[in-house]
Amino acid sequence: LVDLVRAGNAVALRVLTEAALPLARVLGSTIQLMSPDTVVFGGLLARFGAALIDPVRAALPRFAMPELLRGVRLEAAQLSDDASFLGMVARIREDLFALPAGEWRGVPGAT
Repeated sequence: LVDLVRAGNAVALRVLTEAALPLARVLGSTIQLMSPDTVVFGGLLARFGAALIDPVRAALPRFAMPELLRGVRLEAAQLSDDASFLGMVARIREDLFALPAGEWRGVPGAT
């Protein structure tokens, strides 16, 4: 579908535009609850870029208060599909090597 959207296929673009509505509904609720500055579309969603983000942005006012949408940026992730995994690995590495030798965070009695 990504290739078809990038090629400008009218049916694929229509499918993507229709898919943007339920996504906007979920994001609208999330924005109202969390008040993020930025929403980043990752993985497969990031591959669609503006073809997905623009219709989601257009539909958001139906599902969130305008005051809460003001200033919220919608962006496609710039890293690869492995970004989540790499972030997890970096966090584990940081946690393991940031502690004094023999001290483990969150493990009572660990030495």
